[in-house]
Amino acid sequence: MVASDAMSWAKNILKRIQNEVSIFYIESGYREIDFATLSLCNHTIISTGTYSWWAGYLSGGEVVYYK
Repeated sequence: MVASDAMSWAKNILKRIQNEVSIFYIESGYREIDFATLSLCNHTIISTGTYSWWAGYLSGGEVVYYK
């Protein structure tokens, strides 16, 4: 699942692998729904922002981020 405030950028970057893996774009238009959906994930790959940090923390699984 992908949630982003730059969804067109994310789609452009991920189009290279869209035939290899299942990608679901969260585009509800409501950050609360996007956040709740992310918190239900088993694991997360996050950026350095607080929104993704909280989503990773609430997911309870493994969290991957870059330094």
